[in-house]
Amino acid sequence: LGLLAWDPLLLLQPSFQLSFTAVAGIALVARRGLIAREGGTPVRGWLINLAATTAAAVLITAPVVAHHFHQVSLAGLLCNMIVIPLCSFVLLPLSLAGALAGLASEPLGGLLLFRAGGAADLLLQFCGEVSSQDLAAFDLSLDSLEAVSFCLAAAALLWGGAARRALATAALLILA
Repeated sequence: LGLLAWDPLLLLQPSFQLSFTAVAGIALVARRGLIAREGGTPVRGWLINLAATTAAAVLITAPVVAHHFHQVSLAGLLCNMIVIPLCSFVLLPLSLAGALAGLASEPLGGLLLFRAGGAADLLLQFCGEVSSQDLAAFDLSLDSLEAVSFCLAAAALLWGGAARRALATAALLILA
């Protein structure tokens, strides 16, 4: 609300819409209890959470992506399973360590940042390879009402009970 008070036109920007829609999808998944809380190994729980949050973000942002970019990526589901750990456990720590080490020793900081750059190159190569595949994305152009309907239908999948019926009914009415 603060961002919109500062600049109401942000609401029309794809980056604003995608950021807040993705967070809403993840919140819906968390609220429904689809994110693993305990049981099994920590790595298994982390992987389940990563897959659930990625699927929720991709699913709920698909209409916004289709509306603005006229295509929807299927590669995002696979990419995020590799990219998020690479960024979280390699790229970000190396970058932060390099920046901090550079304050004390420029050569050490430079070496760490060089390694971070290598991880970033690996990330770009992987994403480029996945996105170059035939089924990485498909063309889909949605007008605003279809996009809203798709969002409601996606939310209905993540919710239950009366809320699910209401969202699904609203989605069908909009399409009709």
